[in-house]
Amino acid sequence: MTVRFSDRVKALGLPLDGIIVIGSGVLGELNIRQADDVDLVVTQSVFESLAGRDGWHCVEKHESPVYINDDLKVEAWLDWAAPDKGGSRVDFDELLPHTVVLHGVRFVTLEYVRAWKQWCGRDKDVSDIALIDAYRESKA
Repeated sequence: MTVRFSDRVKALGLPLDGIIVIGSGVLGELNIRQADDVDLVVTQSVFESLAGRDGWHCVEKHESPVYINDDLKVEAWLDWAAPDKGGSRVDFDELLPHTVVLHGVRFVTLEYVRAWKQWCGRDKDVSDIALIDAYRESKA
């Protein structure tokens, strides 16, 4: 039996109303491609709750604090670079309008991920854009 990406997120034991799955998580949830790591934008209270939790440590990446759990392959951010704002950072509340709930877990929309990947423009992002476009075409 295949484990849904959303089940991996639920297994973290974090309050679902305080997290948004960002990055490629929605690709995994929709079976577009496997997503290995879990990237989250979380509320301030969820972020603070990770302090001192087993397996979690705080580092700075891209000039922002992030809690990482290496064993679970999870990163929990307070904010994220927004493609529609030239890379300016947006927080949980600003991301909410760009989300959808799938199997009880809130994800940024496929359209938002596509825009973000187009903005980043790395080789892996170009590949993901092609996969997203093929998926959307198959659903049309």
